[in-house]
Amino acid sequence: MQERRYPIDLVRARRSEFRLVAGHEKKKFFGEQASRIEAGYKGELAVDQYLRHVQLPGWWTVLRDVRLEISHNYIAQFDTLIITEKGIWIIEAKMIRGTLHWLEYPRRIERIEPDGTVLTFDCPIIQVENQKVALRNWLLDRNLDIPVAGVVAFATKNTWMNLPANSTIISVKELHHYLNKSFRNLPLVENSLAKSAFIRIHTEQLGPDLTTSAERHHLLKTDFLTGLLCDNCGSELDRDTQRQYSCTRCRRVDSDESIARALLDYVLTIKPVVTTKEFVSFLKVVPESTARRHLGSHLDPIGWGKTAAYSFCALRHLHKDRLKKRES
Repeated sequence: MQERRYPIDLVRARRSEFRLVAGHEKKKFFGEQASRIEAGYKGELAVDQYLRHVQLPGWWTVLRDVRLEISHNYIAQFDTLIITEKGIWIIEAKMIRGTLHWLEYPRRIERIEPDGTVLTFDCPIIQVENQKVALRNWLLDRNLDIPVAGVVAFATKNTWMNLPANSTIISVKELHHYLNKSFRNLPLVENSLAKSAFIRIHTEQLGPDLTTSAERHHLLKTDFLTGLLCDNCGSELDRDTQRQYSCTRCRRVDSDESIARALLDYVLTIKPVVTTKEFVSFLKVVPESTARRHLGSHLDPIGWGKTAAYSFCALRHLHKDRLKKRES
């Protein structure tokens, strides 16, 4: 199975928290967001682990991290899609620890913390039901009449209170049994129809969302720290040599990889297209020639000469939480 992409939303949240000026009201928000996304990612990896042991009859395949434009103002995101000759299954991964209480009106999940406070979570079944309707309509718009089912797979060991007997919440350990049982109970669709659905979903998926933190949350450039920053303590780096920097506080020595980290911070938090002038201004202590070399090494050039800019694409330029060298 193809490896699941490291979530760009997690990298964006972490780097936004790191770059926001001290005391900014959004620092806590980004920290909490990063924790939620990381937990979700671990749940998705657990789903992948158990799917490796699933064997279904006939042709079937798996797509992960799928984003589809359902309508002009609605983009749906799917953790995992299993496409088979009998239909499509949506697997929504969750990783919420502890004793969970199922409540109706409005439908939700609650967890009582040790200090007595109550944490409330959106109902994951409603989320999957909405995804089923969205994907089914998307397929019908393309003349692909294929059944769509869905389940919520919890990657944690939970104690449930008041969970309905017919709910579509299961443990990841039950995925193999659930899929095989569901598969047996459905009639076959045309093999060509299932493969056509796979091709359309695969080719029309949108890829990662590159909307920056500044645009999403109406932040200004001045809300973010500029310069080369030490990943260890967050202090500014001094330039020792052409390819070496050291922290002004903890004296930790850093290579010029710190420039690539700063470039990633810029394209995730401020804007995904950057000119040499903008990047030099952001870096503060780096010569223009060095800034231009890093831009050309990691991002795609747009235009030539003094007006040239460089564009970020997560699929090509990002490896987990680091920028990689651009392919020629």
